[in-house]
Amino acid sequence: MEGNDDSPVATFVNCNGLRYAVPYDSTTKPMYIKDKFVGQTLDLVLGQMFRRHRGTQPIEEAAAHWLKEIKAGRVEIRHRKTGRDDPWEWHVVSDRYDQDQAAAALVVCKGDSIRLRQHIHEKVVPASASNIKILFENEKWIAISKPGGLATLDEYGKGVNSLLTLVEEEIISRQQTFNLQNDKRIVGAGNKADKVTQKLNLQLAHRLDKLVSGVLFMGKSPGKAASLLREIQSASATKGEPGGAQKVYVARVRRNPESVALVNAPEVLVVDEFPEQATVEIELGWDNDNKRAVAMLSDTEAFATQLLARKQSQEGQDRKERWKDKNRQKYTSCKEKDEEKEQIISSPVNKKRKSDAATSTTPVHTTRFRRLSKAQQIDGTFLVECMPLSGQRHQIRAHLAAIGWPIANDTVYIGEASETACEKTNKLLAYVDDDAGTLKQLLGSPRVFRPWCTKCKWTMQMLSASSAKSLLEEDKQEEDDEVNNLRQLEVEGEIWLHSMRYILPKAGLDITAPLPEWAQPL
Repeated sequence: MEGNDDSPVATFVNCNGLRYAVPYDSTTKPMYIKDKFVGQTLDLVLGQMFRRHRGTQPIEEAAAHWLKEIKAGRVEIRHRKTGRDDPWEWHVVSDRYDQDQAAAALVVCKGDSIRLRQHIHEKVVPASASNIKILFENEKWIAISKPGGLATLDEYGKGVNSLLTLVEEEIISRQQTFNLQNDKRIVGAGNKADKVTQKLNLQLAHRLDKLVSGVLFMGKSPGKAASLLREIQSASATKGEPGGAQKVYVARVRRNPESVALVNAPEVLVVDEFPEQATVEIELGWDNDNKRAVAMLSDTEAFATQLLARKQSQEGQDRKERWKDKNRQKYTSCKEKDEEKEQIISSPVNKKRKSDAATSTTPVHTTRFRRLSKAQQIDGTFLVECMPLSGQRHQIRAHLAAIGWPIANDTVYIGEASETACEKTNKLLAYVDDDAGTLKQLLGSPRVFRPWCTKCKWTMQMLSASSAKSLLEEDKQEEDDEVNNLRQLEVEGEIWLHSMRYILPKAGLDITAPLPEWAQPL
């Protein structure tokens, strides 16, 4: 590849069970500079706006870094439009420094905006993430079976390894296969694919945890996705009653009493043997340090504050829905509109809703469990059906941990001793090259590697320090903490939790995803 500059560069490569997106150049969206920075030099402003190490980097060090970026031509600026004939163009800031480097100071003015040129390195995902299965599609919605290990939201929007991109590729592939099967010749398949992609405006209707597989809905427009989200959220209001929206998951669990302490749950909830049926009601908060959900004791102020906030949020949503329903009605005259408004305000139904909202108690986070396997599996696990009646983050995983039966390969909710003994089938080491040197050849080629990009340096050092030496010779003076601090990365695949079925009666949807191998009885 290095010897042939005319050959196209692949967008991704699979190596040792992982999918790597080939790094690419990109420009950020325009960012307007706040008024508080007016009158300061641009390098100092950027140093304050983008400080590394979670904002703890010294401003002087950050400003020095951005001064190098400015002189390298990777920062563009656009001044405020001064008149109708002003072209309002972007200018590379390095042009200013070339003319007068002694000044080294471009003072920011009111209304200025900037954009940055970046070299994007997307996150590595399991190679199985590209196996997207479309379960259902109509003119409004799409239901897919999401593989585990793939995040629903991507930090770069529609990146190469993003869920939306992979779904669009699957839709295009299906359309092309359909055309070929019907003996329709595709002239310029690439152009046709581009046209199909432009028509797609997929929006996520809800989310699934990155490590969870199963049913996931998307809307073909923001409005259609929002309408589906409202019914999915109503699943908690119906409390699993027949005729209401329902969510059904399957999990594989193993007894581990250490998990109870990790979620701060009372030990009285621990069960020695998983019951045939159980309902867990525990209010959950979020531990940002350990990135997991934890139980909140009912006698604490935080518990009462969270319940009150959720109740007020639900009341606000109810008022918004009533307002929308009222404005959907069409009136033939202002008089009829006023009369109808008066009737709505004074109607007994509306008064009852208001009274119920004021006096009702907000239920805590609740999950129902049902044991699927009659006897314990050979590896000491049970298959369990899970039905969440509310929508808290990590709810099923935390509720299982609270009763001492966490998901068997969920390293977030099992103790350190158990994690060591656990078969880490869901983790793969990233940036480990194969015998053919696939990653080194592709990511180290001159068309992909950027000597000024710290992530490129880190990647090459991870792959092979000896081969990266020659590429770093021209930039020996710039040493970066990110390059010197080499850490082996682990990429997590799926955990044993699967979104098996979604029932949405109002939308007329009942979608079931095929069970993965781990959900089959041993």
